[in-house]
Amino acid sequence: GMEEVYLGGWMAVRALFTGCYPALGHLLQNHYSARFSAHQGACSAILSPRLLRHHHTATQPQQKRISEIFGRPDVPASKLVAQLVQKLPGVPKDHEDVGVSMEELEKFAGWMFETHGERLNRLSPRKFE
Repeated sequence: GMEEVYLGGWMAVRALFTGCYPALGHLLQNHYSARFSAHQGACSAILSPRLLRHHHTATQPQQKRISEIFGRPDVPASKLVAQLVQKLPGVPKDHEDVGVSMEELEKFAGWMFETHGERLNRLSPRKFE
């Protein structure tokens, strides 16, 4: 049931303990939530697949485990988590769903890098540029 979907998503994201999650994910989600008044659950749904995709090369062994847990070892973990998020009822799935335009997102990304770039890169297995 629905409880298993949430549990599976939580387990998949937690499996990626590579130094980029939960610390990096949580840092980004806190600022995203505060900036755009988005619920933390929405932040996880929106940002987790993107963080996985960004860090795919640097965290390939960990992400392979996530794909194996889903029973689809040849499918990227970011895609599997994004597909899981798509099935969650009532959860925003994209920036537009919480009213964030690409222009606002670009400003936010620039601000995050300017104000927290060193910390972001310290927490990240693949550096942000």
